[in-house]
Amino acid sequence: MFSFWLILLSWCNYLSVTTDAAPVVNDDNWDIPAFDFSTTKTLYSFGDSYTTQNLDLVSMTYACANCTSAGGRNWVEYLVDLHPMQYWNLAYNSAPVSNAMVGQNASSVIDVTTQITSMFPRHFSSFPRDPSTTLYTIWVGINDINLTADWLDTDELDRKLLEHYKSLVEYLVTQQNARQFVLIMVPPIDRSPYWLRQGPDAVNRARQRVHAYNKKLASLVKRLRSKTPGHFYLFDAWSTFTHILDHPGDYGLSDVTDYCPDWSNPIQNHCASFEQYFWYNDLHPTYRIHQYVAQDVYNYLLKQQH
Repeated sequence: MFSFWLILLSWCNYLSVTTDAAPVVNDDNWDIPAFDFSTTKTLYSFGDSYTTQNLDLVSMTYACANCTSAGGRNWVEYLVDLHPMQYWNLAYNSAPVSNAMVGQNASSVIDVTTQITSMFPRHFSSFPRDPSTTLYTIWVGINDINLTADWLDTDELDRKLLEHYKSLVEYLVTQQNARQFVLIMVPPIDRSPYWLRQGPDAVNRARQRVHAYNKKLASLVKRLRSKTPGHFYLFDAWSTFTHILDHPGDYGLSDVTDYCPDWSNPIQNHCASFEQYFWYNDLHPTYRIHQYVAQDVYNYLLKQQH
């Protein structure tokens, strides 16, 4: 197994890159093949800790199958089980859309902007990619909300974040010939232990922010569909999470509000079995929840074939 420091070094080499604005998209004379998920052969994923597997860009290998935030495999790995394909996961822990826009130290976190406009072209532009058999996923927004929870006028901030998000998708379309996308909604993080322990007022603010962010994301997808060549799909992770949280018994869960404080000593901490928890820690769901997410993504994409 390669060194942790080698992984860290390989990611940190790309933190200082600045991003040019995406070119204006010309919507004339589109010639886009129909989307058919059954023919998808390659997957590129961008995002935060809900997605990352710690890809080492030197060796092009992952730290391990369970090096995720879920205590096991995550939704990307489960999706590839359901539909085998070559996949490259460029997501990074704590990533927002843009570090600069949410006041996060760019030296410690590779945001989605850097993942898409620096790391991806630098390492994957030479890879053969058929636009009709390559899928791109982006799941981001959780850290944008958490890092700016106490900011004033977050509605305007989110509007700007989503405009920047749109420019990243347009960059992939115009500069990387990408044509097939799944953008993923923010889940109900207001129901996570992280927010629950902050009290009802904080929970309510987080809930409202999540709904507002997701509404703007839905509008973004609608605009992309009308103005940008490609297939743009919006997966409703919020509903997947909410259904499980509202019906825990249907999924064999007994605790959807807390987590075991130390999984290395569950007995001493009076923890239930791992399988009974929704949350792996204060903000991240367990690998079981990721498995349900992957199944719903898979079913959703099968229904989009046209």
